[in-house]
Amino acid sequence: PLYIQPDMPEHEVTVTVGGDCVAGTFGLVLLDPAVTKTTTDGEVLPGELVVFTITAINDSEATITAVTVTDALDGNLEFLTATTGQGSYGFDGATNTVTFTLGSLPAGATVEMTITTRVRDTAPRPATISNAAVMGYSEGADETSEGVVVQVPDESGVVVTVTPTLD
Repeated sequence: PLYIQPDMPEHEVTVTVGGDCVAGTFGLVLLDPAVTKTTTDGEVLPGELVVFTITAINDSEATITAVTVTDALDGNLEFLTATTGQGSYGFDGATNTVTFTLGSLPAGATVEMTITTRVRDTAPRPATISNAAVMGYSEGADETSEGVVVQVPDESGVVVTVTPTLD
């Protein structure tokens, strides 16, 4: 089969028949995988946990193979652990990158992964922590999720309560 992606502007196919070749039929397979990344934590302080959920979706007509999802974490985040509904994961401390190896993803399949991190105590205040996940697979170009943003507020975000006393 010939694999195509729907977000490419046009596709051109040339079939040449001659020599030892015989005319036949061939099919086009529509590939439409996607990756999403979310978090429920919009604002966090140093030392607090941030959990990211990544979802790999194969909304295609065929299985995609050699699927990996890579997430290069912001330097202000400390990796704690990860989980995946399929395959395995590894963490590279030198690059602060989590890589999920999912293998094959059948048509219509969805795999959910989580990454649990902690905001480093050394994170500047204020800070904006943002990143995205990237899904690679053998049959097509990489897919990148929308970016996720987490805010670390400045020091004035701390609430101070003053109780007056009578002299």
